[in-house]
Amino acid sequence: MRKSLSIGLLLTLLVSSLACSKDENLCADAQQAKLINRSGLDGCGWLIELQNSDRLEPINLGDFEMGLEEDKKVWVRYKVESGMGSICMVGEIVSIVCLAER
Repeated sequence: MRKSLSIGLLLTLLVSSLACSKDENLCADAQQAKLINRSGLDGCGWLIELQNSDRLEPINLGDFEMGLEEDKKVWVRYKVESGMGSICMVGEIVSIVCLAER
């Protein structure tokens, strides 16, 4: 009886911990941001705006399966790409490492 109770409790805790995981865990150390569409401007497209209003020009946004919507809130982790130029010139050129909805 005691063994089955222990196994039941262990399974309950395991299922509870898995059910409570959040999207932010998918992108550990990610920053809060939102998607913005600047495709109406010459040389621009979809950008990512961080909470501090800095803008990022991602070069690999198409690698992520996410519906692009204006002002969609996301988690983003990225690395800055040095030595790359931009026609849009509104932010740093970056490669996205992780992108998830929040």
